[in-house]
Amino acid sequence: MENREVALTVSNMLMEIIDQQIPYHWVRTKEPFLHPYKDKVCYDYSGEVKLMTEDEFQAVIAGLGNRVCYSSDLEELLDTIYINQWYPTYESNCGKHWLSYKNLLEQRFNDWKCNNFELYDDDGNELNEALNLELDQQLYDFLEHMSGEIYVRKILRKWR
Repeated sequence: MENREVALTVSNMLMEIIDQQIPYHWVRTKEPFLHPYKDKVCYDYSGEVKLMTEDEFQAVIAGLGNRVCYSSDLEELLDTIYINQWYPTYESNCGKHWLSYKNLLEQRFNDWKCNNFELYDDDGNELNEALNLELDQQLYDFLEHMSGEIYVRKILRKWR
């Protein structure tokens, strides 16, 4: 499969995510709880998500590029917009991982890979590691090199 085809597939997935998901932003919280074994108050710092306003979204856009841990503004944008869904981390003091648009895109991409390519056998053993890595690299190349402008405009339509 050519890079353009994979990029188009990823772009379509991202457009669907934007259509289907309402943007939320993460808010830092400190939730007290009674430790079951030490009988003292501890805190969970997982935070919570709240509906994002257009002004908050504009602030996210204005701040893109200020963090060094992202390869591009698009990757940072997708990792900064959350949905109202989490899964347990089983980590002390940070029990929830809130899902971002980037997490959803990675999940959908992995599902697409497994449904369209013979990457694993019935026992879960990897059959074609090179193809799996190549497809993953194409996703990361998309996130690194694709302009986020069209996706920003699509998200902005949610408030108009």
